[in-house]
Amino acid sequence: LGIPEGTCGFDTVACQLDLGSYEAESDSFFFEGDYRITDNLYAILGARYIEETKSITKEGLIPVFGVQPLPPSSGERTDDEVIHRVGLRWEPTADVMTYATWSTGFRSGGFSIRAVTPEILAEGYGPETVDNYELGIKTTLFDQRVRLNATVFHMEYDDMQLELNIPRP
Repeated sequence: LGIPEGTCGFDTVACQLDLGSYEAESDSFFFEGDYRITDNLYAILGARYIEETKSITKEGLIPVFGVQPLPPSSGERTDDEVIHRVGLRWEPTADVMTYATWSTGFRSGGFSIRAVTPEILAEGYGPETVDNYELGIKTTLFDQRVRLNATVFHMEYDDMQLELNIPRP
């Protein structure tokens, strides 16, 4: 394996080589539409259904007395969610458009090849969701020579997915 002696599996340094195969399949359906409330005010409504299936197979090798294989482990999970976008768009003139929206987002769960037991690998981690609030304006000024756009947004995450590397003491 090209692992130098004295660095892995010898003395007090332990290591394991993990080999993994990861598969994912995603299906979704989407729609979005505008409804004219008045001549310059529109309602916005959209939604998406998402279904994702992920699977992992992991095999490990330990460099002890040569190379010893570990039993393979695996996991599979399916996550689904309906996310949406709701808002208002106001166009007071041909050169000015303002909007306010509330939308949701979703990232499916998955697996970490770094899982230390077959049970942790099989369980994986859950999905992440977000609520996004947005206010904006888009303008064209000075006979369409200048375009000025601005947006303010705020996002609130639930179960945010983060990867951490914790060094050994």
